[in-house]
Amino acid sequence: MWKSVCLILCLQASWTVAQQPVEKVCDLFLQGISVDKGQEVNWEVLQSLFTSNAQFTLTMGEKVKTLSFKEFKSGTQYTKNGFREKAVSRKTTVFGNIAQVAEIFEASIPGSEVRYEGVNMYLMVKDGADWKIAALTYEVSRPGLPTPTDW
Repeated sequence: MWKSVCLILCLQASWTVAQQPVEKVCDLFLQGISVDKGQEVNWEVLQSLFTSNAQFTLTMGEKVKTLSFKEFKSGTQYTKNGFREKAVSRKTTVFGNIAQVAEIFEASIPGSEVRYEGVNMYLMVKDGADWKIAALTYEVSRPGLPTPTDW
């Protein structure tokens, strides 16, 4: 009997790892871009979280810039300066094989006074058994655009 219980628990554990919830993919992305100064980002692992044609859209006031994963990667300075980002709160909606995650984040550059917050919006799709990020849009809070407080 114990062997059957162990087998069932082991199968459930492996299913849980393969069937990661939507929010876990967001956590893995934030963990992946959070590095110390001089530490390399594991871009191969990060890219595995995204669809092959995923887009990053940065909004900076009235300016909007859309990037591919490759362009996003080449435009970052995470390794040079270090970077930390964490989720403060999230609102998630899942409908079948699509999902939307609205996330309030806090970010900083380690060893500096630079700290900011804002909103990430993830658009996700289920690709087989895995959730993948199809698009990530973000905007940093600023005077006149405070971070939402009702999430």
